[in-house]
Amino acid sequence: MLHEKDLEDIICKYPELIEEGLVFKGRQVTLFGRRMDILFEDNFNRKLIIELKAGPIKDEHIGQILSYEGMLLSADDPSIRVMLVGTRVPPNIQRSLDHHGIAWKEITHSFLRKFLEEKKDEHFIGLFENEELSGYSRIFKEDKEILVTKNPLNPESSSIKSESPTNNFLKTPSLTIYEQIKSILKDKIGSIVTFSQVIEELFKKYGTNASSIILSDYCYNRINWGIKFNKHIFEYLDRDTYKYLGETYPFSGLIYAKPIGQNTEQVVGEWKNGVLMMNEIPNDWIGIDQSRYSLEQVFKQQKATDFVNRAALAFHNKLIQQLNQRGLTWSARTHIRGITYLCTSNKAFLWFNINQQYISIKFFTGNGNIEGLRKGTWVNKDDKLSSEPFKIVDNESIGQAVNFSLKAYEISVNWSGRI
Repeated sequence: MLHEKDLEDIICKYPELIEEGLVFKGRQVTLFGRRMDILFEDNFNRKLIIELKAGPIKDEHIGQILSYEGMLLSADDPSIRVMLVGTRVPPNIQRSLDHHGIAWKEITHSFLRKFLEEKKDEHFIGLFENEELSGYSRIFKEDKEILVTKNPLNPESSSIKSESPTNNFLKTPSLTIYEQIKSILKDKIGSIVTFSQVIEELFKKYGTNASSIILSDYCYNRINWGIKFNKHIFEYLDRDTYKYLGETYPFSGLIYAKPIGQNTEQVVGEWKNGVLMMNEIPNDWIGIDQSRYSLEQVFKQQKATDFVNRAALAFHNKLIQQLNQRGLTWSARTHIRGITYLCTSNKAFLWFNINQQYISIKFFTGNGNIEGLRKGTWVNKDDKLSSEPFKIVDNESIGQAVNFSLKAYEISVNWSGRI
């Protein structure tokens, strides 16, 4: 039988079960007067606290994690992350955790046993001797984690095949995503591959999470905004289909980019027999009036990390895409610490503040509420017209912030009171 200490031992040894790039810092660590199960440091040098449950997550665990976050948000380091991990997260609990903005991860016994078998870790496999293997393996498709039976794709119909059944999860997990892709496709020059085929093979061999994989970042003929255009191995055919050409291919053709919020692609450069010629790339921050303060100045003044730079641009692009799809008018202008987003010329619906390690947003709520947010001050002391600051600290919170923004827009555009 798997006990909580056993699960803790396994996760400490294999932090990739939680996410890539974690560095183990300690277990049963006391922070702010409370003992935490496991402490990691993530890719952005932020503390990640794991609260572990060797069983199903229950309602009372949500209250426990909220109390942890309440202490941490008032502490000196606002970039600290907290995640609730259990061997089962029932659907109703998943919805509740998402509603409260609590990060969570489900690591089932069957998935864990399969993982350990592929690691050939006999010591930990022994913990499962009295349990039957359920016959499930976890793969990832697009940005969702799903559970499927073994051999979910017909091997005969796939153009990518595993080298051997036991060659899963390479023992050197230090390879970058780019290097992993090159490794699994090294004998496939000229082949047409699909996104689903690539992510399945990457998981089989390296245990790579699908949410970390964006094949269009590595194309000769396509640029994604905010990504350095310096790694080229694919020709982009469509959203799910790519031709693998490998590095230093003598590619000839135009290079396209589609700014968020616009319907047409732009030609931003050209390859001629492997020689790159780039046009001037337009401003990524579409629609923002930077006449008072340039965003470059704001980020520099706040000493913002690379993560904050990337997260801020990702939030902006996702938000204006949603606004434009709904046919909503909007404008935005910089202020000394960030960006003000407006629904009319004089009605703001959110204040966006840049900090060194995170992004802080206040959403206009008027006399009402936005579910999942507490009330706070908008302009005047105790006016209670906004939410308390919401912090963007990871990719998941970017999506939450966009959803809150759309609700704030609706409240603000219909607001007739004074501010």
